Amino acid sequence: MSPIRATRTAAQRPRAARAHRRCSRPDDDSGAALVEFALVFPIFVMMLLGMVQLGLSFAGWSSLTASVQTGARMASVVDAGSSPAACPALGSGYPPGGERVATDTAKMICEIASLIGTPVGTTATDANPVEIGLLVNPASSNESTVTVCAAVPASDLTGFLPSYTLHAASTVYAEVPDIGSDLETWNPYGLSSCGQATGG
Repeated sequence: MSPIRATRTAAQRPRAARAHRRCSRPDDDSGAALVEFALVFPIFVMMLLGMVQLGLSFAGWSSLTASVQTGARMASVVDAGSSPAACPALGSGYPPGGERVATDTAKMICEIASLIGTPVGTTATDANPVEIGLLVNPASSNESTVTVCAAVPASDLTGFLPSYTLHAASTVYAEVPDIGSDLETWNPYGLSSCGQATGG
């Protein structure tokens, strides 16, 4: 073997070794990437579901708040629309204690329940309905107020969050001079925004 050929062969050996190392790296890196993916993917999914859960809860709370505000304005003028004294579409047991509530009050509660319905991101059912309260605060000098409050259980998409409830309340001045003779306080669920538990 000539010296020139031997020199070239020796110079080529480091290059061949480097090429071999470059070819073997993707196998090692792919294994590490797979492990990293397995570790990160569950966290990513949980974060994604959490953001969806937050969005649905906010949408449900916004809908609930808007319905409660509309119900409070209707209660301030004692306008129950065409709601019957009973709420068959909301379950035979709703409102609880309805037979002990004045007709106008029962109609108002049913109208508010119809306005609220089942907001997005909530799990209200006949067995676990929307909790509604009505607080009538008669006063002199046209300062009577009406408060409508409601609570509805939120749905849990992840299954890892503790159960929680969306709440909303709205207070407006009554536009009927003697509103206490038309509506009465009704709060069988004991919602804090509507005073002490009554009517249940």
